[in-house]
Amino acid sequence: MERAAGDLARLLRTLEPDVVHAHYVRRWGWQAARAGVHPLVVTPWGSDLLRTPWWGLRTRFWNRFALRSADLITVSSEGMRRAAVNAGARAKRVELVNHGVDTTRFSPGPPRATMVEADDAPIIVSPRTVRPLYRQEVVVDAVAAITSSERRPLLVMSARGADPATLTAVRERAAARGIGDRLRILDDVAHDELPDLFRLADVVVSVPDTDSLPLTVLEAMACGTPVVVSDLPAVTPVIGPLDPLATELVVGVGDVGATAVALDRALRLTDAERARLGRALRAFVIRTADYDTNMTRMEALYRRLA
Repeated sequence: MERAAGDLARLLRTLEPDVVHAHYVRRWGWQAARAGVHPLVVTPWGSDLLRTPWWGLRTRFWNRFALRSADLITVSSEGMRRAAVNAGARAKRVELVNHGVDTTRFSPGPPRATMVEADDAPIIVSPRTVRPLYRQEVVVDAVAAITSSERRPLLVMSARGADPATLTAVRERAAARGIGDRLRILDDVAHDELPDLFRLADVVVSVPDTDSLPLTVLEAMACGTPVVVSDLPAVTPVIGPLDPLATELVVGVGDVGATAVALDRALRLTDAERARLGRALRAFVIRTADYDTNMTRMEALYRRLA
């Protein structure tokens, strides 16, 4: 890290930026803080702080060093604010700024492109990367649990950014659970294609071990699509209170049975329930996570520092 921090310091002396913004505390935040640059903004993304207990004293030390060195820390949820302060950030320097959703593009409506041949089956989209953190094996087991001869939902994932070993394990697990023919792993889903994928979905599921308030979940919510999510400090206090139906779709981490029940509930929503929940989810995103609103706020914070 010493060499990287030195290289960064030399580069910044040449560039003379008005503000340096390090996204992700580990590595990038560490290097920027070690380089001694100011004004410095640091943005934790989730696992860089939330998985700290699984790491050692070294990680906790450098996380604290980076956060204490920052002139501003931005977080995407109140849960992440608490995590940042607990990790060493000065509370008065922490500001809530969401990464932002383009609520014009991510909006309810019919999909403009057929990304999956659905054969009239319900579609469950699990959009998180196929890596160990995101517990896709829980999703596979839960979908298998609600699959019957009468209802055979499709489970859709993306291979983009996937860990090869985890991707192979997911395919093998689906085959072993009897839903190998119902798993669709798309080669690559570009961000521009996500609105159509979320509109196509009957439910979106995201059940990792740790998380901030994930952008993919907010984008699905902006499309009015029901979301099944893990019961996590940065997620539940936000999504749970939006509607009683939203509360029913919050599940314990790693709980296959609860995830299966929530997916089944989402697939059984009446048209009226689905419309009501969709309105509540989208209204929240517009109110708190609209891209233009949050970027305007971020620009004002930059100007305050520069």
